[in-house]
Amino acid sequence: MWQIIKSYPLAALAAVMVHVLLILILMINIDWPSDEASPGKQTEIEVIEARAVSEQQLAEREQRIRDAERQKREAELARQRERERQAELKKQREAAEKQRREEAARKQREAELKKQREAEAKKRREAEARRQREAEEQRRREEAARQQREAEQRREQERAEQALQEKLAAEAEAQARREQRAGHEDEINQYKNQIKQRITRVWRIPASAHSSMRCEIMVRLLPGGEVARVDIVRSSGDATFDRSVEDAVRKASPLPVPDVESGLFDEFRELKFSFEPKHKR
Repeated sequence: MWQIIKSYPLAALAAVMVHVLLILILMINIDWPSDEASPGKQTEIEVIEARAVSEQQLAEREQRIRDAERQKREAELARQRERERQAELKKQREAAEKQRREEAARKQREAELKKQREAEAKKRREAEARRQREAEEQRRREEAARQQREAEQRREQERAEQALQEKLAAEAEAQARREQRAGHEDEINQYKNQIKQRITRVWRIPASAHSSMRCEIMVRLLPGGEVARVDIVRSSGDATFDRSVEDAVRKASPLPVPDVESGLFDEFRELKFSFEPKHKR
């Protein structure tokens, strides 16, 4: 009983008040015995009846209170269970959402990692392709340089061989000319003397000339003795004197030379002469 009162103080207080109210009602409604009746016996019967009614009503009231409290506890327990269920559902939803976000983040990381690996692989392939192109280009340049060196070496060798052949041919030709000239030395000198004499005959020495002057010229002749070119090799220092010598050469053309068929004309293709005023006198 005390446990119930401690657990439900308001209900106990209400029960006590109901009992007091019932007692007051019973006391008001009691027909007090007359003087003829036995006062002690009548009072005892009425008190017993009131007590019986009061205890029954109190029990029923307590039962209703207990039922209400039980229903309240059950409702509270149901609400508590519903809150727990909702909390569990919320926890599950949050866990599912967290798992979904983690899964999405994981997939995103995997996608980014895959993209990064593909980019790195592409970069490596491009670098390898570039390295191969550069290596191939380097190989082609080296091959071209090698071929160019070999071609240059061949050309150099050919030029050297040609130069050697030309040198040998020139030496042979010179030797032949020397041999030929040795046999025709007098004839060659005779032609040269005739050429210089012809030029000297037509040479008009300027009045400004003096005996110390000297002019050297190079005369290039064509077959038949035609003068092709006259060059001053060494000037006398007097332009008028030099020009008089050049004019004399051109005026004396054609000069006496041997025929080409004689084989001696090569000795007369280029002739060098020196002229001084004293040669005229």
